[in-house]
Amino acid sequence: MASIADKIQHLSIYHLFMYKEGVFWVAYEQSAYFMAHYKGYKPAKKYYKIIKNSAVSVGFPNADKLVNELLINNYISEVHKTDTIIEILLQEPINKIAFEDWKENLSENVSSQSNSKESIEALVKAFPLAQKTPMEAFLFLKEIQELI
Repeated sequence: MASIADKIQHLSIYHLFMYKEGVFWVAYEQSAYFMAHYKGYKPAKKYYKIIKNSAVSVGFPNADKLVNELLINNYISEVHKTDTIIEILLQEPINKIAFEDWKENLSENVSSQSNSKESIEALVKAFPLAQKTPMEAFLFLKEIQELI
């Protein structure tokens, strides 16, 4: 499993990374910036002692649907996928200066806002229950309980 130090690294301003964490997918740093702007996902900014810095993330339930949408809309030039990591090479670069300004202007308490009633409802509505095993449904419910 990748550490937070690994997850916040990006090979270039053309790369997005998504990591499977439980039943959710999570994007960090410039990938989170892209997802927040492209899909409107709410960011969470958290300080990590191990890296002695803050990192921004967004979580979402269905990465396959998102990747397909990006492909259809010609945002992607290449995709590499495993069960736990999706690496995307974008057609256009992420504006590094805009990302850094965006991150700097997020407050550390944004993560509590991301657990709002509306955000949790959106996660529940987007969860493809009919396509999941009972264990995946159980883990999803457990994560929702932790958010609440």
